Amino acid sequence: MAQPGTLEAFTDFMIATRGLPLAGPNEIFTQLTKHRTYVSRIILAKEKAKDYFQGGTHLEAALQLSYTPNAAEYNPGDTQSPVGDTSLTKAYIPWAFTLVYSVWYDHEIVLNRGEQVQFANLAMAKRRKMWVDFWDHVEDCLWAAPNSQMEKVAGTETKRIPYSIRAFITKTGGAPTKDDDGADVDWTTVEQINPTTYTNWKNQVITYNATNYLASLPPALDEMWMAVQFQAPPADGGPSGQEDTDLRKMRIMTNKEGMKMLLAVNRELKAGNAKVPLVDLSYTNGVLTFNGMPIDYISKLDSVFEEGKPCFYFINFDHIKLRFHRERYLYAKTFEGTFTQPHANVEYRDTWWNLVCTNRREQGIVIPEPET
Repeated sequence: MAQPGTLEAFTDFMIATRGLPLAGPNEIFTQLTKHRTYVSRIILAKEKAKDYFQGGTHLEAALQLSYTPNAAEYNPGDTQSPVGDTSLTKAYIPWAFTLVYSVWYDHEIVLNRGEQVQFANLAMAKRRKMWVDFWDHVEDCLWAAPNSQMEKVAGTETKRIPYSIRAFITKTGGAPTKDDDGADVDWTTVEQINPTTYTNWKNQVITYNATNYLASLPPALDEMWMAVQFQAPPADGGPSGQEDTDLRKMRIMTNKEGMKMLLAVNRELKAGNAKVPLVDLSYTNGVLTFNGMPIDYISKLDSVFEEGKPCFYFINFDHIKLRFHRERYLYAKTFEGTFTQPHANVEYRDTWWNLVCTNRREQGIVIPEPET
């Protein structure tokens, strides 16, 4: 070994102590995402591409929400007076347009070429960031406050905004309001259907006492669990076209305070506290569940609910879906240079999409009792 103070010793020291890469030149450790739970993953998990890719100028759904019953007893020889009626109501969902982009310069790419000097594939890094940008934006939209630009018919809005879960599941069960749901204006319709006219177009609402949640929250959860379930007539899914509620696609979502309340209830149940009503709240494979339904912490809701008064969404993702236009899903368009920025490269990704609800009565929300 060279003596201290010599050039060789200094070179050995530099080689022995220099920073070493933890991965190859094309690998990047990414921690960009801001959401703890991605609801978009949950929505898309059990669907096939042929289901969530659609076309057309807008989305429509034919719903059977009400009818005039005409079954009745009769005597032989009675005169019958059949009257035609309709049970169909059309839901209207316009496309919303979302654009995300990435920018890089010739110098960034050219000067980082070569096996010895390349730190990472910058184009790959920027595209990864663009992908995160898009899905983070989708998550923000899924939990956005109801906005009148969601509900307006295509061509009448200034900028179309996709529907959110909070537009479909409201604290009154009806259309979103300024006071209860944080909407910019009071709505009268949801997907162009008036829930006052069609009462089956309302979500379920159950209340609990936030100051005494250990005793009041469990029975409220039990009541909601029963409220969102519907059975089909005999030969389910056959002649009636209606199917039993599939609770396997139901999830409960709340904020951090709501999760703490549920964890506290779970501890009381495990301790055998007789003051807490019996409720099937437990851990299943490390996940907190209620009657087998997973409970998710949604950080986006931390700033939505009043302090100490969390709400609990019962969401049936069998009826709330993400839909993307088959010809415009992260559709790429690139531009190389302009007169003022000759070395800039821009890649746009264009997506036409929206959130769709086809059944509101199997959705629910457990909310704090109003103050008296």
